[in-house]
Amino acid sequence: MWRRVITIVCAVVLFTACNKDESTEPTQTQTPKRLASLTDISYTQSRNYDQTTGEEIVYATSGSRSTTTMKWSSNGLPVSFGMSEIGTDLITIEYNGNKISHITLNAEAVTSPENNMDISCTYTGDLLTEVYMTSSNGWTKKTLSYNNNGDLVSVMMEASEGDITTVTLEWENGNVTRETETTVQNTYTMTTVYEYLYDNKYSYYTGIGPLAMVMSVEGYYILSRNNVLRMSRTTNDGHTSTEVYRYTYDGDWPVTVSSPTNDNSTYLRQSTTYLRYTDGSGATAPQTFNISVTSNMSDNTNVHVSGGGEYEAGRQVVLSASCYQSDISFRCWNDGVTDNPRTITATEDAEYIAVFGAPDKK
Repeated sequence: MWRRVITIVCAVVLFTACNKDESTEPTQTQTPKRLASLTDISYTQSRNYDQTTGEEIVYATSGSRSTTTMKWSSNGLPVSFGMSEIGTDLITIEYNGNKISHITLNAEAVTSPENNMDISCTYTGDLLTEVYMTSSNGWTKKTLSYNNNGDLVSVMMEASEGDITTVTLEWENGNVTRETETTVQNTYTMTTVYEYLYDNKYSYYTGIGPLAMVMSVEGYYILSRNNVLRMSRTTNDGHTSTEVYRYTYDGDWPVTVSSPTNDNSTYLRQSTTYLRYTDGSGATAPQTFNISVTSNMSDNTNVHVSGGGEYEAGRQVVLSASCYQSDISFRCWNDGVTDNPRTITATEDAEYIAVFGAPDKK
């Protein structure tokens, strides 16, 4: 669980597609911004095809929302982050001067006290060279190496269970352009190569660099000067994929990031992240409504309803209900509508109850 919480801030992969312009430097005309929160709103649709007509049918829609928050000191150092739905200080950071010395993950709010994580840092001069993470589940040690310019070029991660992961980085114009990750587990080795394309705007992770090196489980692109636009992933077993995302900007700073559609025969996903900064600028997450979908059946073993979740205002939502008992059939929804599936528009919190009963006699 601690890996999931850490990844929320430090390994969020947000991309878009456009041409790279490395000749243009971002022009900062205002006080440096610091990331204050990321609100992620996602929607998932399950789809199928009518075998008779070949028509695509959306039979389930669900949504989710989460907000990750960050706090900064008066001199611009990150001091904590968390989740607004759980707690804003799940991770707290202590410093020795401007160097991170100690980090505590308070997982009690998420799972249980035994999953709390304690992290200590070791430096060689001004460079962070070792990170040691301990919990009741074991330990993880990270050893970091740099080139003559002070750029991070490799990280070796050793775990108490014996796994070893090595990450090597290649840089260009202040951005990580290539990341090679090799993990050895007993006799099995997995190598994944990530290649990145960037915009010429300021990364919203500006100022988080040292914390990223400590906390990041994957995705060292967040150390880069600009925002990643596209990532290509290739594994040694022949799997390849490309992720592309779309930004909107306020000047040189991104305020929203929309993920692509994961489009195949049965699944579609859309996600948008709304960014806010400590100077008060940035996007405001849209109003959302909770749609509850249940049934009138006391025993739901053979009943399936879908479409419940939290949705952005104006989002269309597909509700569906089915029963696998031959002596029970769908009758209507609690508001009298008999369409099944049916499409509604999220305009307020609402509860929909699928009413089942004996089928009509023929």
